[in-house]
Amino acid sequence: MTILRRRPAAPNGRRAAPLAGLALVACVVATAARADDGPPARALTLSGVYKLDVMGTVSGGLSHRATVLDNLSIYADLDLEKAVHWRGGAVHVSFLSNQGGQPGVDAGSLQGVNNIEVVHQRAKVYEAWIDQAFAGGAADIKAGLLDTNSEFNVTDSAGLFLAPTYGISSEIASTGPNGPSIFPSLALAARINVQPAKDVYLRFAAVNALANDLGDPGGVDTSFRQGLLLWGEAGWTGDGKIAVGAWGYTKDRPDLVDTLPGGAPKPSPTQGVYVMVDHPVAKNADGSARTSIFLRFGVSQGDTSPYRAAGSVGLNANHVFARRPDDVFGVGFSWGTLSPKFRTASAADGAPLDTAETAIEITYAAKFGQHFTLQPDLQYIHRPSGDPTIKDALVLGVRGQVNF
Repeated sequence: MTILRRRPAAPNGRRAAPLAGLALVACVVATAARADDGPPARALTLSGVYKLDVMGTVSGGLSHRATVLDNLSIYADLDLEKAVHWRGGAVHVSFLSNQGGQPGVDAGSLQGVNNIEVVHQRAKVYEAWIDQAFAGGAADIKAGLLDTNSEFNVTDSAGLFLAPTYGISSEIASTGPNGPSIFPSLALAARINVQPAKDVYLRFAAVNALANDLGDPGGVDTSFRQGLLLWGEAGWTGDGKIAVGAWGYTKDRPDLVDTLPGGAPKPSPTQGVYVMVDHPVAKNADGSARTSIFLRFGVSQGDTSPYRAAGSVGLNANHVFARRPDDVFGVGFSWGTLSPKFRTASAADGAPLDTAETAIEITYAAKFGQHFTLQPDLQYIHRPSGDPTIKDALVLGVRGQVNF
C-alpha cells in the first residue's frame, strides 16, 4: 500500500479549470433577481451557494503552487403541504458542480486540506429525497439520496473550517467501498428521527454501502450488493450539543493485513463509535453564542481502513471587532491516528509511517453585506500522511463565497 504523492491527471490529460467566471456571474445575477422579486414562492424555494478557493502549500509538503477550485450548489425545496395539501411532506433536490485542483495532494495530506476538493471534477444531481413528518413534527422519516454528514457526526461550530476533517471524522470518511454517503457522492438511504423529549433526539439511518450519485459513472446503485451502512446517533441540543453515535457495515470488507489460507484478504468488520460536544462559553447581548468550543473524538477497528481514531477540538468566536459583529474567527486542532494494520501494510510496501497526522487551522470569515463572505485560511500540517519523509506543510488559502 502506498501513499499518493502525485496529482492524478484530469480528464483528457489536463487539469480541469473551475467554471469561476460563469458561475460567479450566475450567482450575482440570481442574488440581484431574488432581491428584486421579493419573498420566494410559498411552496417552492430556490437557493444556492458558490465557493471559489485559491489554496496552496507554501513550505514543506510535496509541491508548492497555487491551486484554484470551486463548488456550485443549487437547492430546490418543495413544501408538499403548500403545494398539494400533503401534510408534513417535503421534497429536496440539489445540483452540485465541483471543478479545479487538489491542494491536499500537494500538501501530502491523507486527511485533506479543503472540503470542496474532489478527485473527479464533474457536475451532477447531488441530493434527492422526500421527508415525511409525524406526531406533530416530533418524528420524521426521510428517504432518497442523503448526505449523512448533514445530520450525523457534525457540530455547528466546526462548520466554519475549510479542512475536511472538521466536517466528517476521518475514521468514518475512509470507510466503505468508496467512502460513505457524504460529499461528493451519495447513496440511497432511509433515515428516521425521533424527539422523545424537548431538545433530545434519536436518529437512525440505513444507507447503501456503495455511494454513487446521479451523474457519477454507472449512476445510482440499486443492487445493494455491497451491503448497508447502519448508523445511529443520540443527542441533546439545548444550550449547545452533546451527542454519541455508533456505525457499522453489514458486509465485511477486505482486511489490510490478515489473509485467508489461499492468500486472499480476510473479510473483516468495519465499525466504530464517537462522541461530540459543542458548547457556548460566552454569549452576546441577544443570547446568541459569541464564543463556542467543540470537541469530537471517534474510534474504529482500523482493520479495513487507514484510521484507528480521529478527533478535532477548537473554538469559533463572532463579534471579535465591535464594528464587524457578523465576522467569525476560528482556531482548530485535528488529528488522525493511523491504524496498526495500515502502518504494517504500508511498511511492507516500503513506506514506513509514524502514528498520526496532526494539523492546526486558523481562519477568519469576513462577511460583506448579506450575500458575500471572504475567508482567509492558514493550516499547518505535522507529519503529512504520517510519512516521515514528507516535511511539515504550511498551507495558505482564501475562500470567496456568494449565497443566493
